[in-house]
Amino acid sequence: MPTLTLIADDLTGTFDASVPFAAAGVSVVTSFDAGVRSAGAQGRQDAAVLAINADSRHLDSYNAFLRVGFLVEHAYQAGCRVIFKKTDSVLRGNIGPELAAMWENAGRGCLHFLPAWPDMGRVTRDGVHYVDGQPVAQTRFGKDPFDPVATSSLADLLSTAENVPALHVGKDDPMPTGFSGIAYYDIQTTQELEERCVQIARQTEGTILLAGCGGLAHAFAKVLALDGLGGPKSNVDSARLLVLFGSVNPVSQRQCAYATAQGAPTFAVSEAQKLDPNFTTSAAGSALCRAAGQSWDVAPITVVDATSFQPKEGPVPNQVRATISRNIGVLLNAVIGERKSGTVAVAGGDVLLSFLNTVDSPHVRLLGEVVPGVVDTEVTSGERAYRILTKSGGFGEDDLIVQLANKLQG
Repeated sequence: MPTLTLIADDLTGTFDASVPFAAAGVSVVTSFDAGVRSAGAQGRQDAAVLAINADSRHLDSYNAFLRVGFLVEHAYQAGCRVIFKKTDSVLRGNIGPELAAMWENAGRGCLHFLPAWPDMGRVTRDGVHYVDGQPVAQTRFGKDPFDPVATSSLADLLSTAENVPALHVGKDDPMPTGFSGIAYYDIQTTQELEERCVQIARQTEGTILLAGCGGLAHAFAKVLALDGLGGPKSNVDSARLLVLFGSVNPVSQRQCAYATAQGAPTFAVSEAQKLDPNFTTSAAGSALCRAAGQSWDVAPITVVDATSFQPKEGPVPNQVRATISRNIGVLLNAVIGERKSGTVAVAGGDVLLSFLNTVDSPHVRLLGEVVPGVVDTEVTSGERAYRILTKSGGFGEDDLIVQLANKLQG
């Protein structure tokens, strides 16, 4: 059984929080059903960390509660030393219900919630979560068209964890002992975060229950003693990069535009085409996929730009989001065609998950990071093997695609 079981609500988050443990060996499971089996006693024996995508970000709160509860119960009953619930660094998703599920299914001890990531400008002060000095709900994340953040208060956030006691732990407060519930911590510096991790690891008997974002994973990885297996390397030898960005985030749009301005062949997919499930089999879609694949065979960078988006009033319905993600995953598979190997960069876990579903591959080998914030993975399915680089839609400088291509080319 792995030493640590990590459960995230989307695939990008699963990767982000797993990266600090990569040298010790991480088995990433991309589907909930496969995750339930893997979290139990039959889990992978060759990895110190089992990371599972519960894919619960866009579920209703009740079903998110059930999914996380199943996974936590399996890991807890199997005797896993640490259960880590990865949460979004800007508080998106079903955090309250999922932490309630974790607490109820793992002995009802103290669940330590440390959502800060100071290195990324995410800090918690007096129980309020800030991004770059502003309460998170007052930033652009409060206006996210897909998943707007409603509150900056952790007390309000945890009020959705019904019937679970919550305790605020201030900067100078001692770590709670004998408390049953969710303890949420003020953290403003990386040093504070690492010191809290040391306290938790030293004072907790039995299963350690942690919740937080990638910042907590980085801090706790320094504390947790895991046997390193050496840095894993990809078996895919291809320096030519196919980029398929479907994220509507302006950051991804700028990155595609920058690569195009630097001379990368670019194939644009409109919003209407993204919404059309028959686009890849249409004459226009087939021609685009064929041309993009041929470019990938020869060009250092080939961009398929599916970031087109016309914002409408209010949040985008989940059904639209799911349709776009599914169609872009199918589009990526069509561009790859019969090629059995290659290197691909995608933005957003939903797109990658859709692609993995098309090639029927619920397990991914985590390799580490190409550059900070861009996760390096290897996907195999039968005789097919792909190196896939993934990032969140809003991450990175404008020249990120060019940076990745330069890294690949040595």
